[in-house]
Amino acid sequence: MPALMVANLRDADLRYANLDGANLIHADLNGANLISVNLKITKLTNAAYTAETRWPDGFDRVAAGVVWKSSAILE
Repeated sequence: MPALMVANLRDADLRYANLDGANLIHADLNGANLISVNLKITKLTNAAYTAETRWPDGFDRVAAGVVWKSSAILE
């Protein structure tokens, strides 16, 4: 299981990444592209995202525990 806690994944293109079971707690996902990533068992508690972050269809950000941050806060 990849551990990427507190990782800076800002603007990362993760469309084909295998994040199955990854730990992304407190990661910076500002602008990250996660469109085709299976995030069902990925730990995302308190991972930060902005309007530029792209999620898989049907992904429930509230249930995953990710938190909205403005771009200015993350800089």
